[in-house]
Amino acid sequence: MTRSRAGWWWRIGCLAVTTIGHYLRGLDVPGLGLGAWLFTAVITLVFFLMASVLGLLRNRHNREIARLSRLSNSTDPATGLSTGSALIADVEHALWRAARLDCEAAVLCLYVSNLYELAESAGPSAEHQILSTVAARIRRAAGFRCVVGLYHPRCFVVVLTMDPHQPPVRATAARMALTVSNPLTVFDEQRKRQPFRPRIGLGVVTVDPASATPTDVINEAERQALAIASTAPRDGEQGVETEPARLR
Repeated sequence: MTRSRAGWWWRIGCLAVTTIGHYLRGLDVPGLGLGAWLFTAVITLVFFLMASVLGLLRNRHNREIARLSRLSNSTDPATGLSTGSALIADVEHALWRAARLDCEAAVLCLYVSNLYELAESAGPSAEHQILSTVAARIRRAAGFRCVVGLYHPRCFVVVLTMDPHQPPVRATAARMALTVSNPLTVFDEQRKRQPFRPRIGLGVVTVDPASATPTDVINEAERQALAIASTAPRDGEQGVETEPARLR
């Protein structure tokens, strides 16, 4: 018998004893002394406490379910960046805005190839620490006017509008690669420091925003980033294309 079923039968038993005891007390059945009434009172108190605890647990679970239902399924919990369909919508909106401004756009994919390098030594929290740090560094390097999202845990997506007020894409990409690839510290489950240096690949694609398809552009930039990451030096130095590719 499982624990939950045993608890269910225990509650049914308490309820039955409580009901029968109070029913006999109301009928004033002879032969039942003070001990029977005390036993009935104790079982009644136990049943009341059990019902109260179960009610509190149910309310807590309902609040947790309500909180989870309000969370966006298209937001990464570690970084708060958009992902999935929300990322595609953000990229599409950024391309539409660039087309309205009559300027080109650049899509950058930054791939962290050694994201899970510390999974065994530092525990599952290492991945979240690395992702949140990399996201903050990308924001710092690219600025807050661009679109930043997470295509999948290893691949960050950045959309830049190439207007006269923005720095050149090559300069932004080089600064981003240098900033992200700097060493960082990860804390394991015992709060011990473990050094980590992201090994990255960065692919850059410039597009005509009026005719570009978000998924095609992201896939091309990711393909470049994967190719660069696979040939990047193993000591953690960044890899980046010197010339942005153009998607026709």
